[in-house]
Amino acid sequence: MDYVREVSTKKIYRWDPEIAERAMVHPPIVRMKAANRRSAHPIRIAAYDYGIKENILRLLRQKGFGVTVVPATTSATKRWR
Repeated sequence: MDYVREVSTKKIYRWDPEIAERAMVHPPIVRMKAANRRSAHPIRIAAYDYGIKENILRLLRQKGFGVTVVPATTSATKRWR
C-alpha cells in the first residue's frame, strides 16, 4: 500500500497561513496582497509533501522563507512559480 499517495497534496500551492485566514473574510483584498507579497520572501523553497505537518511549514515561514508545497511525486527538475 502506498500511503504517501494518500496523504500527499494533489496540486502545487504556496503556503501562507495569513492569506488563507484573511481569504475567508476579504477575498478581493487578499488577492491584491498576495500579488504584492511575492517579493517579500527573497528565498523560496519547495516543500515536498510526504505527509508534511503544518507546523514545519509555519516554522519555515517564521524564518523568512517563501514556501511552495509540491506533491511527493514532483520531479526535482520540474519548474514551477
